[in-house]
Amino acid sequence: MSSPLVSIIIPFYNTGNRAQKLIKDVLDQSYKNLQIIFVNDGSTDNTLNLLEKSAEQDKRITLINQKNSGSAAGARNSGLQKATGEFIMFADSDDEISQQFVKKMLNKIQTTNSDLVTCGFKYHRLSTSTTTEAFTNPVAKQRPSESLSAYVIRLLGNNGHLYSVVNKIFRTDLIKQHQLKFDSKLNFGEDLLFVLTYLKHAKQISFLYEPLYTYHYGTQTSTVKNSSLKYENWQQNWQFLTKWFRPHSPAETDCLNWIKYRWSYSYCLAVYRSSKPRSQKYELLRAAVKDSNLPPVGSPKNIGTGKYLQEKFYRVARKNPSTLYKFIAAVAKIKQAGSS
Repeated sequence: MSSPLVSIIIPFYNTGNRAQKLIKDVLDQSYKNLQIIFVNDGSTDNTLNLLEKSAEQDKRITLINQKNSGSAAGARNSGLQKATGEFIMFADSDDEISQQFVKKMLNKIQTTNSDLVTCGFKYHRLSTSTTTEAFTNPVAKQRPSESLSAYVIRLLGNNGHLYSVVNKIFRTDLIKQHQLKFDSKLNFGEDLLFVLTYLKHAKQISFLYEPLYTYHYGTQTSTVKNSSLKYENWQQNWQFLTKWFRPHSPAETDCLNWIKYRWSYSYCLAVYRSSKPRSQKYELLRAAVKDSNLPPVGSPKNIGTGKYLQEKFYRVARKNPSTLYKFIAAVAKIKQAGSS
């Protein structure tokens, strides 16, 4: 099997010494033929100094120092312009990766001849110091008569495999040929939009069920904890998704509508788990209550009885912010008890 160059792009913004673990993880990868692209996105702390020292010690590092672009998307786009590897991967500066991360992902995409490979997560919540594994169970297979886009919609409705770019390996030729880049105007959901745009030109997805990437949720540099509390951000992603996929059957329509419910519920869960006072949480939940464009309940035949009932209960709870908050709190506690 060939040993192609793999470009791994990592944006940095005021991560400081917290980035040392990720830098070490990248430099210690068992697969050595790497182009390591560090993008310092206008840091005002000691981040740049740390990156310069690393670049002096390892010639595989390409260091980009730029004015703050306002988002990780802008920094990643700078990295894409410099990428020369046959494959591209991403990581965030305050996360961790397995020593076998690149090797196993590369092996999977080569042996399966896929256009995209995604792996499992270790999901570390800093506020509670708890770590759980995600995306380590086999997913549903693509049906013989199912288009890739319809299959992607099914996957989006079942789990979060495809939402992020950091647990994936991409083919550079597809990115370069179609001039793909991140939407730098977004600070929420830009990962998913990039993945979906990439998948427009893909033919096959493969999955690696090992948790090779550790995502730290709630870091000081994270923007997601704030951007996820804006309901209009979720609606904007929904509008993109409805343009990306046009259903051709009632079953596909129900799968698509289920995602809108899933995202609306996820927004409410993010509000519930936030550190906001309850009065502010009620005000934020009002946006979900007022959403008149939430699609109707689908058929249990198409989305499954369990999902059908979840959506039914959620619709009943959406009478007012107080009722919705109590419903989300009850479901969250049930899930927490089930995972403990």
